Parts: sequence; structure tokens; C-alpha cells
Amino acid sequence: MADLAAPVAGDIQPVRWGPNAQITAPAGAAILPGQPVYQDANGKFQLADASAAGTLGKPGQRGIAISKASEANITITVVTDGLIDMGDMFTATAIGAAVYASNTTGVLADAAGDNVWIVGYVQAAFGNTTPDKLLNVRP
Repeated sequence: MADLAAPVAGDIQPVRWGPNAQITAPAGAAILPGQPVYQDANGKFQLADASAAGTLGKPGQRGIAISKASEANITITVVTDGLIDMGDMFTATAIGAAVYASNTTGVLADAAGDNVWIVGYVQAAFGNTTPDKLLNVRP
């Protein structure tokens, strides 16, 4: 399993096309846009970690952060189902490839960690001759 390079925070944008489910709630720690997160039992977003049981959350309560919390108790927004433009993060990733939560806390990977959460799939979007590669987050 290889961790994917972190996206540039300013490049993270939800794509307003089709269904796009979002949750807004407080963060339980510092969180950056583009990081995989889950809602804990207190309703706060925590960084996902595929190496530890219970730190991936349940479908509909996990997704990709699209806003920043510099510390705990700052409200963030998370896309739980829909398309996200992650900038150039998937330049070397094939269209259709699965994207997973990593064993490294708050990071995405190209293969499953110890506990499996397929965050979504790389999807093509054409605005130019060469497609942009978006993350299609699935619940």
C-alpha cells in the first residue's frame, strides 16, 4: 500500500453535479481539506486511520473534509457522497482506480489498509481535451 501525496488545500472543491451529500459538524482535532474523516460517538469529525479498528466510521458518517479546522471544535464540512476536485492529486492514478483510507492517519492510499474503507473512485471529468481526475466519494 502506498500513501498518495497530500493534496494542495486550496485545490479541494466539491463539484456541483448530481447528488452531493455533505455534513457540517465540529472537528475533534486539527483537520485539513482533502483528509479522510469519520464522525465519532460525540458527533465530531476525527481523522480516519485504517490501521486501528473503530477509526473509519460508518457509511454516511465518513467522507473527505473540504474545509479546515486549525484545532478541535472548529466546524468543518465533509462530502460523504459526491464528486470532489482534489487538484492534481490523482495525476498518476488511473481513472476508475479505487482510493482507500490509509494506515497513516488522515491520509489516502492506493490500496487497502488493515481495515478497509474504499473512500471512492477516480473519475474523469472533461473540461479540456485531457480529463481532470476527480474523487467520486461513495458512502
